[in-house]
Amino acid sequence: MKKETGVKFNEQRVKELRENIDLSDVPEITDMTGFHLKNKKTVKKDHSLRIETEDPSRQKRKDENG
Repeated sequence: MKKETGVKFNEQRVKELRENIDLSDVPEITDMTGFHLKNKKTVKKDHSLRIETEDPSRQKRKDENG
């Protein structure tokens, strides 16, 4: 099967593709006891970053003291 590149999907093209899907070899799932649905959301955590700048008056005192 040749891969089509640059194909635009419009409503009619999607309808054609859905009609041509062969699911005959896929087994039907009738027992859903082993399945469970998860609504996993990302956990957001606050982070902080402290940037200390050198106090100009402190630098001046360092220079005076040597």
